[in-house]
Amino acid sequence: MSRHVVLVVALLLLGACDTTSGAGQGDANYDAMKSASDACKAQGGELELKSGYDGRSVSDYACKNVKAK
Repeated sequence: MSRHVVLVVALLLLGACDTTSGAGQGDANYDAMKSASDACKAQGGELELKSGYDGRSVSDYACKNVKAK
């Protein structure tokens, strides 16, 4: 799966809440994005590209809509 497809999937998962947490470090390859997305979903959130970032690094994404426990 290409990085473009992962980006599109991540953008489709946008949440309305502005609660964020960092997604991690490293290149935004398929495995890294899958891991970051799974970790975010485990917190009840959705991975989203940060405004003004190009999506090349996992840290360019934030976990949005995290549900408080």
